[in-house]
Amino acid sequence: MAIGKTFAALLGALSLVNAQTSTSERILSTLSPQINAAPSLTPTILDNSAPDPQVCPGYKASNVANNAQGFTADLTIAGTNCQAFGNDIADLTLEVSYQAKSRLNVRVYPKHIAPQNSTQYILPAHIVQQPTGDGKTTA
Repeated sequence: MAIGKTFAALLGALSLVNAQTSTSERILSTLSPQINAAPSLTPTILDNSAPDPQVCPGYKASNVANNAQGFTADLTIAGTNCQAFGNDIADLTLEVSYQAKSRLNVRVYPKHIAPQNSTQYILPAHIVQQPTGDGKTTA
């Protein structure tokens, strides 16, 4: 029921903003301070109850494989989940490629990705153009 009231208040605020048109000033729509529609965004550094990322276990590399352009490795969390910056992902893939003398491409993404959620972690080339190697730089 509270979500319905919040949504109704939001629609009311937006219709009020749309009704007030003026060429001399720019009106920015904002929510009323009484509407609490967002989670707390307290930075980790200011939250005394947040885990200390300096004592989190980090990741351990395995299956390191060198290739002509760089190397790949599997990363596995090296201890219990810390959740210092959100949900820890247990298994990651690391890809490092030397693209030019002054450019290194590093990609880290979940090891187990399904086609349904791949664009959540890897942006398609038609959205973000990826630089390619110069063909002269090798590992």
